[in-house]
Amino acid sequence: MESHRAVAKKDKDIEKEAKGDEAEVVGEGGASAKKERMPLRGRRDLWQVPLMLLGVVLVVTGAARLMKPKAPPDYTGALDRVSAYLDGTAEDIETGAGLLSTVGELVGTGALSTDEESRYYLLRGDLAHVRLAAADAVSPERSQQIVENYEIAETRYDAPVTGDRVIWMCQALIDVGRMREAMDVARRIGDTSSTKRLEYMRRVIESDLASGAPSIDEAARIDAITEIRDASGATTQDRLWAVGRLVQIQIDEGNYDDAIRRLSAEILLLDESDSPDAAPLYLMLGKAYLDMDSVAMARDKLRLAVRYLPEGSQMYGEAELYLAQALQRDESFEEARDRYADLAERYRGTPVGVAALLGLAEVDSDLGQVNDSLRSFSQTVGAVSAGLGASTVTPAMVDRAIGQRFRERLLSGDNESALRYARLAVALYPEGEMPVDAVIRLAEAEYAVASQRMENAPLRSDGSIDWAAVDPIVAEEARAGFKAAGDRFAEYSRRDFLADPGAAGEALWMAAEAYDHAGAPDLAVAALKSYVQEHRDDARWVEAKFRLARAFQASGEYESAKVLYEEITNEHASSRFAYQCYGPLAACYLLLSNDEDWQRAESKLLAVIDGGVLEPDSPEFREALLDLGLMYRRIGKYELAIERLAEALTRYPDLGERPDVVMALADSSRLAASAIEDEFVEAMPLSERQRLRSVQKERLLSALDAYTRVRDIIDDRGGGNPRRADAERLRNALFFRAECAYELGKHDSAYYEQAIGAYDAVAQKYADDPASLVALVQIVNCYDAMGRPFQAQTAHQRAKARLRDLPAEAWRTSKIPMSRQQWEDWLETSLRIEREMAEAPPG
Repeated sequence: MESHRAVAKKDKDIEKEAKGDEAEVVGEGGASAKKERMPLRGRRDLWQVPLMLLGVVLVVTGAARLMKPKAPPDYTGALDRVSAYLDGTAEDIETGAGLLSTVGELVGTGALSTDEESRYYLLRGDLAHVRLAAADAVSPERSQQIVENYEIAETRYDAPVTGDRVIWMCQALIDVGRMREAMDVARRIGDTSSTKRLEYMRRVIESDLASGAPSIDEAARIDAITEIRDASGATTQDRLWAVGRLVQIQIDEGNYDDAIRRLSAEILLLDESDSPDAAPLYLMLGKAYLDMDSVAMARDKLRLAVRYLPEGSQMYGEAELYLAQALQRDESFEEARDRYADLAERYRGTPVGVAALLGLAEVDSDLGQVNDSLRSFSQTVGAVSAGLGASTVTPAMVDRAIGQRFRERLLSGDNESALRYARLAVALYPEGEMPVDAVIRLAEAEYAVASQRMENAPLRSDGSIDWAAVDPIVAEEARAGFKAAGDRFAEYSRRDFLADPGAAGEALWMAAEAYDHAGAPDLAVAALKSYVQEHRDDARWVEAKFRLARAFQASGEYESAKVLYEEITNEHASSRFAYQCYGPLAACYLLLSNDEDWQRAESKLLAVIDGGVLEPDSPEFREALLDLGLMYRRIGKYELAIERLAEALTRYPDLGERPDVVMALADSSRLAASAIEDEFVEAMPLSERQRLRSVQKERLLSALDAYTRVRDIIDDRGGGNPRRADAERLRNALFFRAECAYELGKHDSAYYEQAIGAYDAVAQKYADDPASLVALVQIVNCYDAMGRPFQAQTAHQRAKARLRDLPAEAWRTSKIPMSRQQWEDWLETSLRIEREMAEAPPG
């Protein structure tokens, strides 16, 4: 055996050969330097002659040795040493890799023989395999190196890949997904290794099917499975596996009868049908019955499988899983839940365990344990997202199960739980890849939850939500929900337009509605514009135009709204939406003309009310009558406003519970009385003056009653803590109620006492409001009008004290609602009171 020194010398020779011969050593001048001959200096230099003769002899001997033929580098030996290194330690492997790399530099140079070059590629494949095995992890790059080097050896040099290399090449082909070539290589493993050959043929088939996109066609797969089953060296497990695969193919094709006949025959061929050997066949038979929905037969066969299969094995887990599924279908939910829970724990992190989690989530839902169900679904989603479900539990399967539970919750009215189910599916998919079914579920759930929150919200006269009257926190949550729903509906519409235009149109419609409820008019307009442009043949197209006009109006685009309203009334005059347009169209006329075009607006509303086309109980008639009364109130035609608003309240008693409507009637009555007061400056017959005073008193009494009604409605509804819009309305109602009593005092002084009480209540309720000064000043005026100077003086001092307490900000922001006339009147009253007090007798 060669010494290490000899081996190292050979390796260095190979390295030298790879790098080329060293250049001849020369002197500094580029050529060998020549020395000048020095002559002998006599006898004393003769001692050098023997030495010179000896040098000549040595030179001749050395030259002879140098001229002897040099042995060539031993490349075959080097490759042998590489092979040995690859069987050694990690350090040996890297040493071998370095030597192999050195030899590789000579490939194609002619220095290596054909056999040596082919062996070089075989060893390169071996090196890739050894490194892959050492890493103990799948590496497609290493596997590709194995395949490429072995294929070069076979195709370029006709060098056969044999022995373990065939197995390594087969596994590498599997790892890179070249299943058909892997099957060819597996068949080459040879009769002497029939167990390995059948093992790798099975492995190729299983890997191909697990890929989700098999590359081996079904006929070739059946041939390979049959070959495994009929092989002389096939074990019982091989045969059972082959039978199972053939049966599964029949089941996948829907040939359940043939599958069951085949399995039954295989069981009968065994020495004992009720035995552990039959357990795998009973597992397959039970699964076949389960797929056929023959639950009772499936349950019986699977119990036999569970009895004999070894606990903890893969097949045992599958049998328990299918048995739990059979029990679930049989509505034996409690037993099914126990089995699922046990499997989920014992097979944690495996496809069987993930499938058990999914079953547990479904059964908990069936049992009404929604929170437990959601928890298990969440765990299932996490496991599937991490790839633990493999092909047993796919994202699509989990999504389907979630969808079913979502729908059940939504139909039962449990919208919050439905939304939680819908949100679970989001984590199943990468960003932007969520299927449209999951998108529409989210949209429906968000919309349902937001709608439920606003179920009892007050509405405006047009039926839209009166957001100002809603609790701010509830309003914010609901608006966010409607906005989220609108976004999801719009996304669904975009993605599903080509596949299902009808569903896409419905989603776009809902998007507009959701945005409308969310108070996002710009988004609502965009959605409705798209609907009007893309769905002209839809039965709701006219309604879409109407809603688009309303959205334009809500966003302040009155001209655009007016154009659409007019198109509807002109082109679709007989539709119900044409009549619904009159009120909003009238409002647009007023807004665009700064109320000057009121006659045009009036004509539209009167066409509905007096046209005889619509019955009074129709929503359009009701809205037109109410809009007409509010319009008259808006433009200062108070008597007409009183007439129409009173008619609306008489026809529709429920309007009497709406503080905005009652307040409009109260304001119209109060302002009508004030307008009569302005007429008294003109000369008129006494009888006319008396008549007008009677009408004025009647209007003031009506206003007083209406303001009192507003107060009672808000108090009853708000429970002492009214919403923001109601709070402002209540404040105004209380002030104006006191004012009506004060004005009535001019007709009957007894009302001054009522006015004083009303103003005092306002001053105390709104003590921190600068407007309370108005109430205190009016109390002064009441006492002055009643001829009670002492009380007037006391009230005057109280008002002055409030005046002194007013913050500077109140003056800067004009928060004191007193006109110049009121200030002048107060000043005159104070002067008069002081004179009266000075003239009053002492005591």
